[in-house]
Amino acid sequence: TLNNLSSVPLQFSPDGKILYVNARRGNDRSAVYEYSIDAGKWNGPVVQHPERDIDARFIIDVADRKLLGLQYADETPKAVWFDKEWATVQKSIDAALPGTTNFLQHHGDRWIVTAMSDTNPGDVYLLERSTMKMAKLFSYEPWIDPAAMAPTRWVHYPSRDGLSIPALLTVPKGSGDKPVPLIVDIHGGPYVEASGGMYNAEVQFFASRGYAVLRPQYRGTRGLGSKFATAGYRKWGDEMQDDLEDGVKWAAAQGVADPARVCFFGESYGGYAALWETIRNPGLIKCAVSYAGVTSIAYMFDNAQTDLALLAEKSSEMAVEIGDPATERARFKRVSPLEHADQVGVPIFLAYGLSDRRVPSVHGSEFKSALDKFGKTYELATYSGEAHGLSLDANVFDFYNQVDRFLSKYLHAPAAPGS
Repeated sequence: TLNNLSSVPLQFSPDGKILYVNARRGNDRSAVYEYSIDAGKWNGPVVQHPERDIDARFIIDVADRKLLGLQYADETPKAVWFDKEWATVQKSIDAALPGTTNFLQHHGDRWIVTAMSDTNPGDVYLLERSTMKMAKLFSYEPWIDPAAMAPTRWVHYPSRDGLSIPALLTVPKGSGDKPVPLIVDIHGGPYVEASGGMYNAEVQFFASRGYAVLRPQYRGTRGLGSKFATAGYRKWGDEMQDDLEDGVKWAAAQGVADPARVCFFGESYGGYAALWETIRNPGLIKCAVSYAGVTSIAYMFDNAQTDLALLAEKSSEMAVEIGDPATERARFKRVSPLEHADQVGVPIFLAYGLSDRRVPSVHGSEFKSALDKFGKTYELATYSGEAHGLSLDANVFDFYNQVDRFLSKYLHAPAAPGS
């Protein structure tokens, strides 16, 4: 859980007199401060961001006891170099590769450059410092043509209660100004760091099929200040769900999304949110896709198969973030899909790994029985040997092929030619 007074030591200065610390110091957003060892005094902040917590790491030359620079999270990863040589090389590389975020590694007189972007999984180059000549070594995914990928950009939209919700928006190439079907891709966690703006294969898969993809960084997402993060505590199914719905309305108002063709997609908590929307507001969506989706919040605390229930310290954290099982069972029931399967209003695609300890497949089997009882339309895929996420290629391909068919059936968006 977040603590506005917590501090995380990062690095000593080369002379050992200053300790750099990531801390909030009672503020909403974390920053990097200096702590003077001799004086016992705080200075700073010396590194801060106007919108985000500083999630940073120092880059050091251990042999020379030298601070080279600082890498930190932003809408895309960023680096600031204290060392003049590194700063000069970075400037030259960025001029030569203007369309990517370029990461540097130093090996004597040779430098390794990794270039990535929202449309490029990564190219690796070798730079000879003496001649400043650069040669490409390889691509991480050479079968991907960056020029054929759909660009992703950060947007902000207002929630109904006044928060500004950041989101990543990807619009399929060739859509022009025409509204297209929308996938709301909901990150799991839910209390995890904000998504990055780099290449995402899942998003590009959907975009290649003609769908716009919105990835809301709904309240509860970390990295955007403690107030924003804690605004999601105990808000499963309520205000956190409002943020997703408000994203759909915003995308429709912008002319990006066809409001008659929307699907919620997610894994883990994201799967929960996708399922809950089929009950809470089925008129907003045409279908939902859920992998490892939570169907009963109570199961997360007291189901013997759940690894979280076995960890007292984790269960305590969950009680703060999700709710206290000793006093809030009624609320758990009010916003659990399993308790309201009779109200499911759109088709669902369910998938579970049979070896999942985080969200055991009982969430799916119990929900399946409830859907059967009330005659609801759904499809179910289970994967033996898979845990909280698909790892085997055969299962990954099977899942996304089934999702592709399901989405095409209910959103009526045929695959792009040759995709």
